[in-house]
Amino acid sequence: LEFKRVLFRSGCSSSDSASIRVNPLPVVVLSALNPRCVNAGPLQLSGGSPAGGAYTGSGVSGSTFYTAIAGVGTHAIIYTYTNPANGCVNRDTQNIVVNPVPVVNLGADTSLCGGNSILLNAGNPGSSYLWSTGATTQTLTIDTTGRGLGTFDIRVTVTNAFTCFVRDTVRITFT
Repeated sequence: LEFKRVLFRSGCSSSDSASIRVNPLPVVVLSALNPRCVNAGPLQLSGGSPAGGAYTGSGVSGSTFYTAIAGVGTHAIIYTYTNPANGCVNRDTQNIVVNPVPVVNLGADTSLCGGNSILLNAGNPGSSYLWSTGATTQTLTIDTTGRGLGTFDIRVTVTNAFTCFVRDTVRITFT
């Protein structure tokens, strides 16, 4: 851009001009971010272009996104890049969804007399279940049939509609 200024006073004239250069903003792109489960652990952020920018947002430290710190919900991740040649700054934003995990509590470890049974309930209706016995139901009755007396660890893996899963184990002793 060029500006000109002309002054007229008492028949005299003067002019002045200046040029201003407008630098283009850098083209900044952040790739889409796939949903994560809240218990998935840290995610190394990448996909920001051009390289050398900085990531910011809820649950972000350096270039790492911490799902447990951000918590369940939708979070904006911002990638900011500064062009070192001219100082121009631009950014791109992508949302990342952090999904919940099922809450499972099979209860405290317990002892039972032989011949008795215990009903375990993994909760979370609508989820899928896989017990260490091979069963795939929400509830499971445990007794000495086919086991005899002794101590047994019974584990369940519960997977919700977001494909997030959690495990719980209870130790049952039959005496």
